[in-house]
Amino acid sequence: MLHLQDTVFETDIDLSVNKVLDPLNSELILTYSKIDSRFHKLALVLKHWNKQRFPNKNERLNSYSLVLLLIAYMQHRQLIPCL
Repeated sequence: MLHLQDTVFETDIDLSVNKVLDPLNSELILTYSKIDSRFHKLALVLKHWNKQRFPNKNERLNSYSLVLLLIAYMQHRQLIPCL
């Protein structure tokens, strides 16, 4: 795992090799974002809240877990389809 930080856009970037499911996970998130723009906006709000509420990285949920919880909630509310 290689961790990079973009100081221009203030974004953290993690680069990994030989992780087979990661591109599929990203594709799933992109697909839901295309289906419903509220999904993308809510995911960004949740990720921001998570970082603000739990500054220590070891005490918070990772971003993908939050997104999975959001998918489950929106599917339960029948706002997005089950893919």
